[in-house]
Amino acid sequence: MASALVFCATSLCVTSLCIMSSSAWAADREGCKDIPGIKRYVGSQIFACSTRDFIDYHLPVGRDARWNDQIRRYVGQVEEVDGGYSRIQYETAVGTNSIEVFDHYKSDLTSSGFKILYEAKHGDAEKNRQLWSQEFGSGGDQRYAAAVKEVDGVKTYVVLYVINISGEKVRVALDQIVAGKNEREGR
Repeated sequence: MASALVFCATSLCVTSLCIMSSSAWAADREGCKDIPGIKRYVGSQIFACSTRDFIDYHLPVGRDARWNDQIRRYVGQVEEVDGGYSRIQYETAVGTNSIEVFDHYKSDLTSSGFKILYEAKHGDAEKNRQLWSQEFGSGGDQRYAAAVKEVDGVKTYVVLYVINISGEKVRVALDQIVAGKNEREGR
C-alpha cells in the first residue's frame, strides 16, 4: 500500500512538472521562434518577433555611434549592412540578472564562431545612451554587443541588446542580419 502511494505521488509530481514546463514554452508569442544556432537563455519567453525580407541596417560598432533623429538612423562608428532580417525579443523570469543573461548570449555567440565587433554597457559613453532609449526606453543596467560570422562567403551579423527593466526582469532583443540575403528569394 505504501509503495502504491509513493508511486502515485511520484507520478503526480512528474505530471505536474511536465504540465508546468510545457506551459512555459506555450507562453511564446504565436508564430515566433528562436534564431537558429543561438541558444535561448533558460526560462525566458519570446514576447515579440519580426522579420523583413531585406533591410538596410546601420550597425553601431563604436563609442561614437549615435542616433540622429533628423535622418532616422545611427551615425558615427556604424557599419552599414543589408540583407534578410529577423528580430526576436525575450523576457526572462523575475529575479534574473542582466549581466548573467548578457554573458550567456555573448559566450554562445563566440563559441559558435562569431567575432565580437563591439560591446558596451550603460555609461560607457555619453553618446551611447541613445542606443538604449531607441530600443527599450530608459531603464536599469543596459548592455549591447555586435558580432559577425562568415561562412562560405556569407556574413551573418547578430546584434544583442540586454536591459534590466524595473529591477526585476531582463529583456533581450536579438537582431540577425544575413548580409546580401533576400529572405523571399532565398539568396
